Amino acid sequence: MLLILVLLIQAAGGPFFVFSLVADVFLIRVPFIPWEFYEVLQILASLGLLSGVLCSVLMLALVARRPRRIEDQISAVAGEFQRHVERQFKA
Repeated sequence: MLLILVLLIQAAGGPFFVFSLVADVFLIRVPFIPWEFYEVLQILASLGLLSGVLCSVLMLALVARRPRRIEDQISAVAGEFQRHVERQFKA
């Protein structure tokens, strides 16, 4: 749920920064926006981008931990299989 919220904020904030940059580079006149509203948009866009970085770091940490967990599970299953085969041939 948090990831969806972060993506929505980024989807709203990204185009805001891109439009602002394009308007500045190509000297496009933008209709007057109240300064307070402009500041709120910039703050939300910045928070969205920073939270995206934080979520990316958390997801990378989870992804990096996953192969280790899978290896541990495979080792446990392999050990159980070995014991099962030994029991079958002892009987």
